[in-house]
Amino acid sequence: MNPVPTSMAAPPAVPFVAASAIGKSYGGAQALHGAALSVLPGEVHGLVGANGAGKSTLIRILAGLTQPDTGEIAIEGRPVAIASPHEASALGMSFIHQELAFVPDMTVIENIMLGLPKKKTRLGLVDWAAIQRDVAPIIERVGITAPLDAAAKSLSTAENWLISIARALVWKARLIVMDEPTASLSAGECRKLFSIIRGLSASGVAVLYCRTGWTRSSICAAASPSCAMAGRSRSSRVPS
Repeated sequence: MNPVPTSMAAPPAVPFVAASAIGKSYGGAQALHGAALSVLPGEVHGLVGANGAGKSTLIRILAGLTQPDTGEIAIEGRPVAIASPHEASALGMSFIHQELAFVPDMTVIENIMLGLPKKKTRLGLVDWAAIQRDVAPIIERVGITAPLDAAAKSLSTAENWLISIARALVWKARLIVMDEPTASLSAGECRKLFSIIRGLSASGVAVLYCRTGWTRSSICAAASPSCAMAGRSRSSRVPS
């Protein structure tokens, strides 16, 4: 078989997000040194390591909560400076932390729309009926079965994770970062989460899955065949 001529070869895929040579120190402690991360659309990556390996620092930098001392971040090949969580969201990144962001006394639909622009009626009131129609495909996609008028405090941790994923999709996130998502889930709930992650990947949404202390085989088998391992011990200083 003749090789494809160079002029006809497909161009290399451009990562949705690429971080290179990231460094961050706190006083005399170096949390990151030369850290690199590259995530293509639809890829599932595992950011895995011991406590203190720098996982949280790297995530905080991507989220605009911490500024790196050195290095560069690019979105679709374009260098960016992420100065705030709002800017991270505007760039297409959504972060679901272990301590889930929801208001217990608000309803499911209100929590899905938490912090998001909302449709209004001609009288200036929030048009919840129209919002529910708009987000119905996303609710079905992530498998939310709880009544949309149920209070979030009445739901399980797994159900509130689904609310957070739905919120990210309403934001049209192209990368969802999940911090310790299975820490409080049962085995069955974990399987459902992994199925959702595979569905996100198939639709082109990338996932960065952060976990402490998992092995390569367990995280890759759980999340996706495309899952890559990231994270080393503190002594290496380089989650790569």
